[in-house]
Amino acid sequence: MQSLQKPLKLISETFLKSHSRLYASASAKSVVTKAATTPVVAADAPPKKKRPLEPAQEEHPYRLDRWTDWRMKKDYLRRQCVIKLGRKRSMLMTLHQNNILPVEIRDWQNKKWKMIPRDSNHTRLTRRCAITSRPRATVEPWRISRFIFRDLADHSKLSGVQRAIW
Repeated sequence: MQSLQKPLKLISETFLKSHSRLYASASAKSVVTKAATTPVVAADAPPKKKRPLEPAQEEHPYRLDRWTDWRMKKDYLRRQCVIKLGRKRSMLMTLHQNNILPVEIRDWQNKKWKMIPRDSNHTRLTRRCAITSRPRATVEPWRISRFIFRDLADHSKLSGVQRAIW
């Protein structure tokens, strides 16, 4: 244990010496506490400069870090429900439509079918734009609306898209 304490003390001393302007309240020989590790900004410190954006980090005009509206989130939750329970619902639906089965099986199926949420039906899904949540006129391979598609295609942001020339 003693063999470890000496290198740790040496490391903490060198750390404090190299970061003395940030840790003004901690002395070189004292143990660093939580209060001592809060950075203190010097008054003569130059203001931070914003790094210029590189070409690959170009700003995007659309917010892609959150749901556009509540309909988009609701559609997402429906899709998750279809993934989870869609197959079970379709199997129970085939039992429901079968007239040859006995009444007991059909009653059992009816109870199970009523317990499954209606959002698990694939017909309740809407093809929405992934950016604007627009429900109509979506270009299906890209899942974006025609307005956004044209805007991104005009600025060469979509792969495999060219202007029509004839």
